[in-house]
Amino acid sequence: MNITDKQYKNLSNEVYNLDPGNKKYNPSLKEEVIFRTGNTNYKILKAEDTPNSGMQVRTVGAIKGGEVGKSHIIIVYAGIDHLTAI
Repeated sequence: MNITDKQYKNLSNEVYNLDPGNKKYNPSLKEEVIFRTGNTNYKILKAEDTPNSGMQVRTVGAIKGGEVGKSHIIIVYAGIDHLTAI
């Protein structure tokens, strides 16, 4: 699946709302939840946080034909906080 930079940014912004530290925190966004951004439905497959480095990773899958296909999985991440990683 190909997505544009703009689509990736929108997707990243949406899935990071499941982080309690985010000012737009949305407690209803959890693993296995389906949400819509743009014209596509996505399912949050996995969310991992590493507090001591600031790394956050979200795995989402675009839903096509009612299911998440292996070719529609996207890894969305935020880089480490360089000050906490030292």
